[in-house]
Amino acid sequence: MTIALFTFSVTYLLLILEKFPRFLISLVGAIIVIATGVMTLDDAVHFISWDTIGLLLGMFIIIRILEEGNFFNYLAVKIIEKLNYNIYSIYFVFPLVTAILSGFMDSITVLIFFTILTINLSRIFNLNPVPLVIAEVCTANIGGSATLVGDPPNVILGSLLGYGFNDFVINNGPVAFVSTVFVALYFLIIKKGEIKNASKLTEDAKIKLLEENKITNPKYIKIGTISFGFAILFLVFHHLLNKIFGFNFYASISTLLPALISLLFIKDDAENITRTIDGETLLFFIGLFVVIGSLEKTGAISYLANKIISFSNGNITILILLFIWGCGVISAIVDNVPMALTMAYILKSMLATNPELAAFEDNLVFSLALGLDIGGNMTPIGASANVMAYSILEKNKYHIGWFNWIKLAVPPTLLALLISSIGMLSKL
Repeated sequence: MTIALFTFSVTYLLLILEKFPRFLISLVGAIIVIATGVMTLDDAVHFISWDTIGLLLGMFIIIRILEEGNFFNYLAVKIIEKLNYNIYSIYFVFPLVTAILSGFMDSITVLIFFTILTINLSRIFNLNPVPLVIAEVCTANIGGSATLVGDPPNVILGSLLGYGFNDFVINNGPVAFVSTVFVALYFLIIKKGEIKNASKLTEDAKIKLLEENKITNPKYIKIGTISFGFAILFLVFHHLLNKIFGFNFYASISTLLPALISLLFIKDDAENITRTIDGETLLFFIGLFVVIGSLEKTGAISYLANKIISFSNGNITILILLFIWGCGVISAIVDNVPMALTMAYILKSMLATNPELAAFEDNLVFSLALGLDIGGNMTPIGASANVMAYSILEKNKYHIGWFNWIKLAVPPTLLALLISSIGMLSKL
């Protein structure tokens, strides 16, 4: 456990300092935990979420096809036009839409799309896109907490503890909705000055904007939008397809299948598309999964989770607050997927050995889901969606830095956790 904790701590510190490329830091950390015998190569392969890697790869391909046809610039201008070129409306509407979409499809997919869209919109108005993207990350993770399929921890908790789609909507939906509205308003208020100083568009500028941002390759747009549409449908319904037809339709297949088929239709440019996808982000994820997996394998995550529960001494109010705040803070530091898996088994054991807590099972399960889903907002690696948004911003020359992310993301996250606490305690 000592080597795993030390490697994780150094990796985390180097990621914060940003002196080296992130994918190199995570891969070196992964190699160290394998070389020192903390885990075997087989263990490392097991802890990598290949489903996440495949999902990202598929979305990267589809997004690149759409970019080749100038889709995002075109869509950005059309959205501005529909909102009457009102930047205040954009600043409020985008986080809300992000939250709603993240309730029904993977938040990584939502953030890939909206981060690129937000960057293009911000360039038009001469705005810094970073605050709005972080607002979208926060609301995406909050919105994802409202449904079974919105965030990976919910899928884990639902499958292991026997909760369905409607259970999450009924118990977490109201809290997620209120939190999303407050978080969107928070960012709108703190950035009011910047929004006020955004570039104003003259009538001539509006006409020029529409002319300069037309579709450049209709064939690619047609192929890309059809692929994207099928990817979204598969992501939303793949659990249902598996249940009805007995398929093994993973989230990765949901994006990879339409992405690879789309490449067949643009075979002349397929090599160029695949060569320009963001491979560094995929490598970063692979390394990070291995480093965090070492904490899971050595029992470090289980140790932390057990400490949270023993501290409560069986008091349901304290347990709910610990699940929301304790797990929330921890999930900002480590990936919430292994944390969710660990806590699900610990919660099952706790309910089995403490019958008096059985009456509060729903409160505990959904408090845990809210803490894991929302707490990850606080850092760039707290959730996979955060990593994705951070990577796209950096790739487009918008440097954030850990401290700037924390400065922007922590206050609204604490606000959302407070709302979650009030919502869950009010049900006792």
